[in-house]
Amino acid sequence: MQEIPPDHRGGYTLGREELTVQDSDYDQALAAARRRVPDGWRIIALRVVRS
Repeated sequence: MQEIPPDHRGGYTLGREELTVQDSDYDQALAAARRRVPDGWRIIALRVVRS
């Protein structure tokens, strides 16, 4: 996840963090991840690992 920039002019150093969620169902895992993303941040990439 990454901080949302204040505008689209660029030149900002934005915080980035990794978030790990495990669940047996993709939709439930995505919902759980979205609940954990703080205000002012966004999910920028997802990686799915299936066994």
